[in-house]
Amino acid sequence: MAGLYNQISNEFNNLRDKIYNKASLLAVTKAIEDVVIDFNLNGRMFVFFQKEKFFLHEISRYQRLEKICKELYLFADSFSETTRRKFSEANFINLSDGNDEVSRNMLKEWTVIIQHPEYSMALITQETEGKQQIDQDMFRKFQGGLIFESEQVDQAILNLEKYICNKYKDNRQFCRINTSKSKPERIAEKRNQKMVSLFLNNALDQVESSFDMLASQIVMLDYSLEENERRTREIIKRLCFAAEYKDEDTAFHLISLSLTATLLYSWVTDEPKKLKEMYYASLMHDIGKIGIPDRILLKPGKLTPDEFEVIESHPRIAYNILRNTDHKLLKTAQKIAYTHHEKWDGSGYPEGLSGKKIPIEGRIVAIADVFDALMSDRVYKDAYSLEKTLDIMADGRKQHFDGKLLDIFFDNIEIIMRFRNDIAKEFAKFDSNQVAEHFFKLEIDFKKLAAADEPEFFEICPHFK
Repeated sequence: MAGLYNQISNEFNNLRDKIYNKASLLAVTKAIEDVVIDFNLNGRMFVFFQKEKFFLHEISRYQRLEKICKELYLFADSFSETTRRKFSEANFINLSDGNDEVSRNMLKEWTVIIQHPEYSMALITQETEGKQQIDQDMFRKFQGGLIFESEQVDQAILNLEKYICNKYKDNRQFCRINTSKSKPERIAEKRNQKMVSLFLNNALDQVESSFDMLASQIVMLDYSLEENERRTREIIKRLCFAAEYKDEDTAFHLISLSLTATLLYSWVTDEPKKLKEMYYASLMHDIGKIGIPDRILLKPGKLTPDEFEVIESHPRIAYNILRNTDHKLLKTAQKIAYTHHEKWDGSGYPEGLSGKKIPIEGRIVAIADVFDALMSDRVYKDAYSLEKTLDIMADGRKQHFDGKLLDIFFDNIEIIMRFRNDIAKEFAKFDSNQVAEHFFKLEIDFKKLAAADEPEFFEICPHFK
């Protein structure tokens, strides 16, 4: 069975089937509430909120409206006892109580109805799916419109009466607010209702047209910003690739380390923006090595104390490369590049920071960097087994590494290894030039990563599907 919107639009085909943004409906709803308050309309009021959290934003207004209205009916998914206790007369209808189709449809509706002997009005709409261009609450789309004809308002309330009686076994009756009027008065009333309806619906259409134009401009701006950000990310990848070119199995090392760090961070935060920042900033963790001479950087044997001192200068080189920026991503990159060789016990470099004085981004990349280094072939060693790698890292708990972060890392090592193996398998399909190009084009679905407790590589990295 249909919800209220479909019932009324089927019975009265003059209900405008326009598409409106939530922002427009919010303005109309405020105007209706103001009319009730300013003119002290002692009628019945029915309001759909979809979710209680939306109602809580307006609770003080509805405490005022309760004192004015003859009866006030509030519909939402579920009202808490705390909310109910703040009202003495209002009627709360929990739509999620029933598993019926009408209740489920009403949960998608935005409706405000006023039943009054002189000033009946109704805003009846239903949320649409698949029409929202901008992923923001104010741009949610609804179809429906405003009606002022008392017969249609009464019919809408009669349908609500049937719903409440069936749902709550309640025999109350709503559609009983009437006054005796002569035939000429009724004709004049209908004429005025149509004029008001035409005027306000046309005005709403004009507002909506302007809002849609603004929305289109925002979409274009978002596209331009996203394209600009995409190009920025690609440039960052290419610069990091260049910095690592002589030192590592470049693309695999970069994506493996950055995804490992981002995976670890995803079990600390569920904010996609922070995860995106971690991924791209951690790519730059060793950008300072671009200033290290090849004879030291590529030396296969043990470094002398002087040579090791030169190697230890790469965080400061990175700090200087990334200094004086107001770009948030580059600031995070600078933080990571400068602190990922610090150790929990203060024995690291370049500053000898300890504990939580080391930024969490640096502590996370420290774990990912050591893990990747131990698990990989280097000019001075062969790759270690997973067992040996974890044993070495466990010895560094609360010395080299933040113990809590290391525990999270160990608890999720199966997922981390699955990602690492999937990356290796995918990159093994390409020659060296193709590897680089796939790395440059790779994009991560950070929303899916943030939402998943046990993420899958091909879901998070759809580029390889």
